[in-house]
Amino acid sequence: MSLLNQARTATSAITATALIATASLQTPAASANNGVNCENGRSLGQFVIKSKLNDRYVSGGHHNDALKANLRDQPAPGSEGVFELFDVSNLPGAVRNTFALRSVKNPNEWWRVKNNDETVLLDSYQCKSDRESTTFVATGLGGRMALQSRKNDKWLKVNNDDRLKASVDNPNGRDKSIFLFSQVTQVPGPAELQPNPEPSPQPEQPVNLNGWWRGNDNRLFHISVNGSNVTIKGFQSSGQPLNISTGIVNGALISGNWNNYCHGARGSFAFSLRNGALDKVGGNLSTQTLVRINTPANVNLSAQPSCDTPQPPQDQAPTNLNGWWKGNNSGYYNILQTQEIPGQNNFRMRGYTNSGQLLNTLIGRTRGNRITGRWTNACDQRSGNITLEVRNGELVKVSGSATANTRWSTTNNPPRTLRNSCPQENPEPRAQASKQVLSLTKTVYIVDHDSLSRNETGQRTFSKTLQLKRPQSNGTRFSAFFPSSNKTRFCVDNEVRSDDWDKVWIDSNGNANLGVEVKLYEGTSCRGRLIGTYVYRKILTVAPGQTGRYEVPLPSNEGSSVRVTYTLSNRTAR
Repeated sequence: MSLLNQARTATSAITATALIATASLQTPAASANNGVNCENGRSLGQFVIKSKLNDRYVSGGHHNDALKANLRDQPAPGSEGVFELFDVSNLPGAVRNTFALRSVKNPNEWWRVKNNDETVLLDSYQCKSDRESTTFVATGLGGRMALQSRKNDKWLKVNNDDRLKASVDNPNGRDKSIFLFSQVTQVPGPAELQPNPEPSPQPEQPVNLNGWWRGNDNRLFHISVNGSNVTIKGFQSSGQPLNISTGIVNGALISGNWNNYCHGARGSFAFSLRNGALDKVGGNLSTQTLVRINTPANVNLSAQPSCDTPQPPQDQAPTNLNGWWKGNNSGYYNILQTQEIPGQNNFRMRGYTNSGQLLNTLIGRTRGNRITGRWTNACDQRSGNITLEVRNGELVKVSGSATANTRWSTTNNPPRTLRNSCPQENPEPRAQASKQVLSLTKTVYIVDHDSLSRNETGQRTFSKTLQLKRPQSNGTRFSAFFPSSNKTRFCVDNEVRSDDWDKVWIDSNGNANLGVEVKLYEGTSCRGRLIGTYVYRKILTVAPGQTGRYEVPLPSNEGSSVRVTYTLSNRTAR
């Protein structure tokens, strides 16, 4: 059996899944007690290797030099940036998914990790299948691989100076440990010399997933792919609509979230394309395997679900809820929604009376067409939980504590004047109320996104109190808890950092205002590049004797994010 059919020079991508799959192929026989030269393993061809972290290609440099990911342009065939990859999994002394790499330009030089050293070298040292210093264990999915040195059991990463180091205890899918393999040439393997070789297992090629599939539980699924986005409609074997799923396609992997049309069941899913079937690799969907079928005769793709309590099918995730809404009984509500990130708040809804007086604030998160969160009264700090759904263009309350409204619809006629401070029933005499004691507590929560596995997270709380004298009539007095010259900095996993600073000011009535700016950075250290900014703006106005709370969510296109929750208390000093 042969994975590689003929030599060629055109560059082509090859998936890590396909590389690792070759570990089960036959290799030349050898003594059970001694390792053999790695070139007696199965050659998978010549590759250029790019670091996912810095988007640079790995270069061999000079003899006995450290390997570096420092080439901007793809190395030319036969140059020092091209390496031959050998599968040695079935040779003596090796384990499953064991590989070795050598220089194409200098074939006697192999990738190597020496004793008591994490540096990955290109070394003139004979690679053998039982020599841990010159062999590596690989894992990966969808065109990306992580390599683990058998010498120290550490995973390879790209260091700040672009050197490759075997120094990561657990890659967790981190970009710094991910390398992209692209094939430059393919060479025939020993099995091709056999008179009648069997058909070769080939890497999964991009295929059209659109159409009908049947699950191992006889449920039916219709898949529709648009670019990297996928929508899956699920049906019972009887043809009754069951659920709808949305997600993304990434190589051989499709993943996302599913929602039942009835009874509110929901969850996540992940399937991998293997030998023409979709196999479950993650999530809580009960279906384990999907196989392609012809269009079923008993299913209408546009059929509407029939639940115990009739209700319309769940809407797809609304693209934009921002703007003004009117309650079915009273009040007006302003919604600010940001990009949906699993597990993070991205929804704010401020309620006002018909006359424009701030009533309450709801902070929550969206998931599909559903919003879950907690509302807090602006003046007396009463609070409660609430769950909303988007149905036929309206917001509908489905559960939670008592509220004045149960439905909200969009409106173009909000109150003309908004009052964000609470009314004072018993104004304090000016002579008795000359100072305000302001206390700020903020909690910073960072998510360091991992592309293949679980995310790293971190949380830290900061507190500070200051006292401000009330200004003269119509005046304003400014200060700061954490000014821009002494901003708060918090870093997670030595890669993702947030900076934030604030301004606070009071008016002659003692009302306290808070403005903030938050920035997010990511890189190979805490001194990374800027990936997101919450531009400075006022977020809170708190009357004397009151406490206000506001949450700033800052997602990024990189996947990492920060959420800062501010709690400001305003007490009058007598």
